Amino acid sequence: KVADIASWVGLGWSLNAGGVVSRTIRGRADDLSDGYLTGHGNTLPKLDSDPNVLGYWDIPGDVTFRNYYLQMVADGKWDTEPDIYFFSFNGRSGKFFFDVDGKVVLFSKEDLLITPLLSPYGKIDAWKIIDENGTIYQFGYSEATEITFPSTVLGAIGERAASSWYLQSMTSANAEDRFDFEYSDYTQTVRYPLPQKKISGESPKWDDLYQYSSQYIEGKILKSITGAGEEVDFNTISYGGYIGGNIMALALMDIHNSAGQHAKSFNFNYSFFPETGCGTIQDYLPPCRRLRLDKVTEKAGSGNRTKPPCMFMYDDTPLPPRGSFSQDYWGYYNGAENEFFVPAVTIRNYSSYDEMPTGPEQNGPFPFDVLSQINLNLTGLKATQWEIPGADRNPDPVKMQAGILKKIVYPNGGSTHFDYEPNDFGYLAYHPRPDQLVFDSYASSSIGLPVQNTRNFHIQEAQEITFIPLFYIMKGSQKDHLRSEEHTSELQSH
Repeated sequence: KVADIASWVGLGWSLNAGGVVSRTIRGRADDLSDGYLTGHGNTLPKLDSDPNVLGYWDIPGDVTFRNYYLQMVADGKWDTEPDIYFFSFNGRSGKFFFDVDGKVVLFSKEDLLITPLLSPYGKIDAWKIIDENGTIYQFGYSEATEITFPSTVLGAIGERAASSWYLQSMTSANAEDRFDFEYSDYTQTVRYPLPQKKISGESPKWDDLYQYSSQYIEGKILKSITGAGEEVDFNTISYGGYIGGNIMALALMDIHNSAGQHAKSFNFNYSFFPETGCGTIQDYLPPCRRLRLDKVTEKAGSGNRTKPPCMFMYDDTPLPPRGSFSQDYWGYYNGAENEFFVPAVTIRNYSSYDEMPTGPEQNGPFPFDVLSQINLNLTGLKATQWEIPGADRNPDPVKMQAGILKKIVYPNGGSTHFDYEPNDFGYLAYHPRPDQLVFDSYASSSIGLPVQNTRNFHIQEAQEITFIPLFYIMKGSQKDHLRSEEHTSELQSH
């Protein structure tokens, strides 16, 4: 995608080595002051509460405190929403969150014991995860924790918060095997565009076009893995400079055996993807140049010759700057000469419900111009169509392949070619079901006397109304017992 940033092994590639627990912060970080764990998560109802209680839950305290509570939450000063945590290690991955009691809740059913290790001040210093085999994985502490600082255009620094805790050690259940992971430090500033808005049909104002948020990162990058007498070293190289820091890449992976001898190594060679528009006004989200992995060469131990490289070929369509407005709805390059992101919109009003488009009868391709329009059924207005001008965000099947992997050539001379095509649009479209109002009435006495309930509702326009009485017997009531006795008698009679 246009806004993607290259990893330390090139754009679109990742190296799975070690592991990490990371998080998406929602509101404030859970472990900051007045965060979900440290302040206000425990004021919320529990997930396993009685549904009847949960439905009538209210903020504790008087009206004045309730209003204050809601204002503090709205201002982002109090946090009532748990962060989402993600883990990835040893070929497995998943996510979890904290409940109102501060207990870890996994999204999937896995035999993992996940324990946060807190500092005296309640900050999450590290994590300990034990799998079903008893293997212990420890993440974090200062040597392996990545910290981020949110900042503004003016450079103001926000609160420090841990964003990632990297795998520090793996220990077998019997403690006979252990692997340790060491990391190097780096710093980087990453910019992300802010959403644009359109008011009263006018284009976004000039000042709104190039606004962005920044994250200052005190990061960690893998340096070595040691265990069982063997060692793997990761050596990096820095390419040029740009706003926010240098472009760091993995240059060499060296492997030494238990005897300390050089076993093999892997060399990583890079260049940069062709680009267009670097240095223009839309180049406000550096880096404009994206690192490209060209080949990986395996070299055996001392005295042995180098194997032919594994080479990678890509589509040579130039990539625009990360801040380019030439993006489709999904963020891929479309080559359109847009001046902002807000898309053009078509709004159609149908004076009769029967005139509205019904869509296809089953899943299948559907014209995007119809799929993206807004259909209204305002009977008080005549049939009208409004065209609100804006950016061209339609996908381009050729331009969207800019920088995409096209071919891999292997050391043995074989190769793999990749052909791509964009997705079609389709969806299930039927006449929507009419609005339904369900009124509940039940007998409150043990002898089943009827109770009369009155409900008021507003019919907005002339239409056919159908009343359908639904009868049911409440479990445990006198009727329920009588029905059970009758059913038992029928079974005995047969």
